[in-house]
Amino acid sequence: MMDLATIPARPKQWLMEVGSDNMAPTLRSCDYVAVVAADAYAFPTLYVLEERGYRRVVRAQYLPKGKVQIIYDNPLYGPQELSLADFNDVVIGRVVGDVKVREPSWDHVGERVPV
Repeated sequence: MMDLATIPARPKQWLMEVGSDNMAPTLRSCDYVAVVAADAYAFPTLYVLEERGYRRVVRAQYLPKGKVQIIYDNPLYGPQELSLADFNDVVIGRVVGDVKVREPSWDHVGERVPV
């Protein structure tokens, strides 16, 4: 029997559906990202943030005076600024790859859905 104390609270890497249009056209809501666990800002790249149980993919860039700018590739979403400490409180991973879904009109169980 596996000791529950040895199971990590969060995996070291995982696949996640993007689930939002905030990073379109770079990532569509039906695409997937490969994520490695991270608990702090490291360099300008795509990160996964978790707030109130909701996960989102964002582009993050360090700014002077201890700020991090959150940038969305979709122009409908404006940039945001967080303190480095606040960013580090909500970051759970860094995106290291993506999987493009070629046929977004197929749902998760293989049934065709209207586009």
